[in-house]
Amino acid sequence: MTGTRVVACVEVDPAAGPLGLRERHGEPILGKPAVRHVLEALGRCRTVQETVLTSVSSAGIDRAWIEGLTVRTLIREFPDIPDRPWLRRARLWARDSWRGGLFWTTAFDEEGRPGLMHEAATSSGADLLVRVPATAVWLDPGRLDRLVEHHLRISDTFEVAFTKAPPGLAPESYTVGVLAKMARLGRTPREMFAYRPDDPVSDPAKKPCALHLPEAVVRTPLRLLADTRRGRRLAERLADRGLRPGEARDEEIASAIGRAPSLEFADGPRAILVEAIREEAGNAPAHLTEDGFARALPWFGSLDDITVTLGGGGEPMRHPSLPAWVRRARQAGALGIAVQSRGEGDDAAWEALLEAAPDLVEIRIDATDDEEGPSKRARWILERAPKEKGGPLLVVSREKRIDREERIEPFVDDWLARGAWPVIRPTAAYAGARSDLSPVRLLPAERHACLRLRREICLRADGRWGVCSMDLAGALPSPPVCAGPEAWQTSPLASLRDTHLSLAWDRLPRPCQTCLDWDRTG
Repeated sequence: MTGTRVVACVEVDPAAGPLGLRERHGEPILGKPAVRHVLEALGRCRTVQETVLTSVSSAGIDRAWIEGLTVRTLIREFPDIPDRPWLRRARLWARDSWRGGLFWTTAFDEEGRPGLMHEAATSSGADLLVRVPATAVWLDPGRLDRLVEHHLRISDTFEVAFTKAPPGLAPESYTVGVLAKMARLGRTPREMFAYRPDDPVSDPAKKPCALHLPEAVVRTPLRLLADTRRGRRLAERLADRGLRPGEARDEEIASAIGRAPSLEFADGPRAILVEAIREEAGNAPAHLTEDGFARALPWFGSLDDITVTLGGGGEPMRHPSLPAWVRRARQAGALGIAVQSRGEGDDAAWEALLEAAPDLVEIRIDATDDEEGPSKRARWILERAPKEKGGPLLVVSREKRIDREERIEPFVDDWLARGAWPVIRPTAAYAGARSDLSPVRLLPAERHACLRLRREICLRADGRWGVCSMDLAGALPSPPVCAGPEAWQTSPLASLRDTHLSLAWDRLPRPCQTCLDWDRTG
């Protein structure tokens, strides 16, 4: 590329933050508004010739944010892309990682109006634009400079460059040409990661457009944007450890988090798994009561980034309160609401559920001997309420097992073509309660503290909290019958988590010792 002019674009949306929550870029954190931290960090970047603060409304920019800084403002009423609502919902179950969202979504799809970015670049005469979230208070200016230098070297071949850092540590970089295409087509970077059966391409994360990072940075398990209450508290805890926004290198941030694993779970879980009904052979089904479900609701008043999944050991569509619980969770402040089902229930029951508007519905195709019934229900949902028209994201899943022949590729291609997200689930052994039918266990070479204990909590159909969704037999001691925040911080859950973190495997209860599912959640 012959030119070397680079512009940084920071968009402030007065209506919503990256995950669809209320915006927090103007709220003070560590002594100043979050967006001010970002703008000051960009002022330390030697490769950025101009910083542009953009918004669709003059009311969205407070002049105090830029006082004393060399920052240009750009206010244009560019509409956001039509797909943004469902793209954000697709990110809710992978928000701590740069990628991993449903339908190939990444952190780069959460926000950023392509038309506004293109206007910021062309009005500055720039060759490259780096997009920086307005709440990225831990942006590493040095890493941004290296990304820009790297992209300038490869921009004739790659129109987008990025890093595999967690959200908030590094931006992505665009050529003006690709921004023009994105604005014209209403697209986001998701398109470059999408799998197309008729035109397969290699993973961009393995190409030169992905700037190499230290492994510790890539493996950092936390979202580092101050766009949620948890993110803001994390920023304060990192500052207590001597780190300063705009000055700390990403390796220093990753090291601080690695030395303090409690930062991952200090405020509470990221997900609540609610067992609406438990069905066991020889026993009458157990239904969660209204009072039992209410124990989960206090969580949503203290944290705004917790998802809830209504599923468990029985068919939740058989519970008459399911649509009402979806609404109650939404009103209480749940970030995302999912329903896991075998596809049972009549059209009226499903109409009632869709009216309640869960964010995600998972149909487990192989949960019964009759796969056509669940498949038919999944097709009905796609026809009745497609995601592009406000319907739930539809996940269609099946297990990969050694005791049956699987035709994975046709399953994936067929459901992708229909507009669903196909998932091949690893087979869960439930801490030895079931036979391990997994063809292969892709576990890390060395065991680490259980991911489930650090990220989720279960509410059982009998109204008790469960320490782990893999404990089908109920062999692990239960936390007291109380509201959620108490259960998370008290024994036995807290003590079991501490034992895992100490890596004292011989002191774990037997279900944990025999567990093969400690490296994943959900």
